Amino acid sequence: MFLCLAKYGLIDRQCEVDARHAEGGLRGVAALRANGFVAGANATTEDRKFAAGCMDDLAQEMGPCVLKLFLQDQLPDNPRMAHFMETYTKGQPELLPGYWPRGFVVTDACITNAPSIWSEKHFYS
Repeated sequence: MFLCLAKYGLIDRQCEVDARHAEGGLRGVAALRANGFVAGANATTEDRKFAAGCMDDLAQEMGPCVLKLFLQDQLPDNPRMAHFMETYTKGQPELLPGYWPRGFVVTDACITNAPSIWSEKHFYS
């Protein structure tokens, strides 16, 4: 989590919630399609095999319902990336000086029983 926060300003958090909170949400293929797991009509055979493998992995990890929050710090990328690259090359990546305390913006949220549902939707996964 630290590297993702230092490099991109992102936090992906989750906590268990009661399954009743997922009632009325997307299910099945609609949920998979919305999160990038279903190969489109123009997909290659390789793309379809990859998507099928991802769905298998997703199915194997199903468990209790969790609330997932995708948080972003809303800082410009240039100063954060410059500082990250400077400290990363020295072997000690660190956050910008004075980073905490900081507010974050919720840019995505969901309740799911598949913890890696965002692995195709968000690049950092």
